Amino acid sequence: MISCLLKKMADTLAQGERIEMRSFGRFDGLHRPSPIARKPKTGANVNLPAKSATHFKPRKETSNSIDAVRDKFSITE
Repeated sequence: MISCLLKKMADTLAQGERIEMRSFGRFDGLHRPSPIARKPKTGANVNLPAKSATHFKPRKETSNSIDAVRDKFSITE
């Protein structure tokens, strides 16, 4: 069941759509254009491939809950 959900999410992001889970957060697919790099040895320019990435933005309530749990279990010196 979880693998089916993850596959559906991956397919949706691959199509360029956004996924929003209320009270949790949203997932966005990002396209990063191909950067130009430089070879250190020769100094020649090289075009690197473009990449796709997934960005997660938590809801404010989710962030506050995570912060509260982290603060509760953090060890201060």
